Amino acid sequence: MSAEDPLFAEFINVIRPSYTPPSRYILSHRIMDAEAARVQKEDIDTLKSQKLSTLLIDGWEDKLRRSLYGTVVANIAQHPTILGLNDLTGYRGSADKLLEVAKEAINNMELPPQNIIAVTTDNPTTMQAFHRKLQTEYPWVIVRA
Repeated sequence: MSAEDPLFAEFINVIRPSYTPPSRYILSHRIMDAEAARVQKEDIDTLKSQKLSTLLIDGWEDKLRRSLYGTVVANIAQHPTILGLNDLTGYRGSADKLLEVAKEAINNMELPPQNIIAVTTDNPTTMQAFHRKLQTEYPWVIVRA
């Protein structure tokens, strides 16, 4: 529902007449961007203290036929943390690009790579090549498909 919606404005006027809701621009740019930054900072602080993390990477195709890849880190008794979501449509999910995306996600969230002990993916040919490249980069990581 948009802040400019007349029914929403009427609803707000009924429950609190003195309140002026933010515009769509303010809501989608200032408020949401500030909240996203706050959550990212909180996630970064949490990840720095977590040891023995498992990195999970998976790809799928959305309704617009984009090739999307998500990177998540998980720990026992912790909620998983999303590190990144990348559109790799032009790259066809190559192993080199997946390695770049994984390293970028780890760096963006300031996750010390030595805190990752395992990586889990599905098992297509691209992921098998990714496993080999990842183990060259991070030899201590256990890779499972």
